[in-house]
Amino acid sequence: SLDVLSEWATTLFSGIKNKSIAAPSFPGHPLTESELGKQVFIKPVKDLRQLQITFPFPYMLPHYRAHPDRYVAHLIGHEGEGSILSLLKKKGWASGLSAYTATGGINFDFFKVSIDLTREGLSHYEETVVIVFQYIEMIRKTGVQEWVFRECQSLATISFRFKEKSPPSSYASRTAGSMHDYSPADILSGGYVIPEYDPAAIVQCIDALSVDRFKLTLISPLFETAGWNKADHYGTEYLLQDLSSELKGTGDNQETKHTGKGKKGYDRKYDFSYSPSLQALANLEPNPALALPSRNDFVPENFDLNRVDVAEPLKRPSIIKETPLTRLWHKKDDTFWVPKANVWFRLKSPISYASPLASNLTRLYADLLKDSLSEFSYYADVAGLSYALENSTDGIMLALGGYNDKLPILLKKIAERMRDLVIHPERFKMVKER
Repeated sequence: SLDVLSEWATTLFSGIKNKSIAAPSFPGHPLTESELGKQVFIKPVKDLRQLQITFPFPYMLPHYRAHPDRYVAHLIGHEGEGSILSLLKKKGWASGLSAYTATGGINFDFFKVSIDLTREGLSHYEETVVIVFQYIEMIRKTGVQEWVFRECQSLATISFRFKEKSPPSSYASRTAGSMHDYSPADILSGGYVIPEYDPAAIVQCIDALSVDRFKLTLISPLFETAGWNKADHYGTEYLLQDLSSELKGTGDNQETKHTGKGKKGYDRKYDFSYSPSLQALANLEPNPALALPSRNDFVPENFDLNRVDVAEPLKRPSIIKETPLTRLWHKKDDTFWVPKANVWFRLKSPISYASPLASNLTRLYADLLKDSLSEFSYYADVAGLSYALENSTDGIMLALGGYNDKLPILLKKIAERMRDLVIHPERFKMVKER
């Protein structure tokens, strides 16, 4: 009980004196002029191809009621049409992207953009950096859009309102930590909801992402590492250099190449050097392929439960419709009473697993369908909706879940794409290689 826990805490900790000593903080930022403007090449053991852009960033904890960094991360990390990742995928250079604030220490944070590169993307990593900064410059010139903030605010509120319970031990530990960071009224919600709109703080976050204040890291197992350094503890091979002057736009630079041979039958040289078409960061021009995301039609608005009291919750679903071609099962959530639904479709086909060729074709169809839905389904994902589609031994399994208000819209879009899928040769090549 709370009384017992209170007694334990008093007994065990009352003897500890409060010396009123402030927690140590770091003056300035650990990423100084000596570390900025550099690029680090790293050869991992794992088959990992990644580009990381790291910025020194303002300390976000004092701004927890506005969370201005979430506005920036939402836009840079978006995956819909007009986003950084959408453009990189069309070029065949990347397969994933994330943007987030990384906690540093008291008085400083980091902002990171991490991009999963394809083999082709390795040869265009500097052009990829330019695209990232073109997008940052676009959102800087566009100015803070209140509707984008309100969308982030609404999604955060919904997520907290219907947050599922976590294990008591981790919940207690996390809450105890939050007591050091938030005011008493915000201890439970401070890390989730965004009650205040602070456009000035958002501008400060955007301005921190400057072309002359970042560090670049390129990770790939394809590098030839003769003459490179080795980390003291793990022996990781790495090379530290200044950013190329061509990328910065500051004049001539001795061209440096880092090449490597591919594996699994590949015998191609990868040239990670200056591209003649590279646009310098010092002279960024607008990119017409980049744009702000559209408004998210998947954000739920209706949370009605149509709750009916029951003497005992149902233990199993029942068949509510059956025809020669279909069988429909249903079970109402009469236990948790949250406005969410889960739907499963088992689409049977006798030819899906009739031969190795049929099995592979079914797999390719499912993977190409998911690939074609990635931009569209991202909007659903950030609004708390999800879907999964996989081939099986007797057909295809489609599962959907999330807030039931907009779930039918997602289902309709997926069904239409299943019927009307157009396969583009370049996407087919990338999906097949995966």
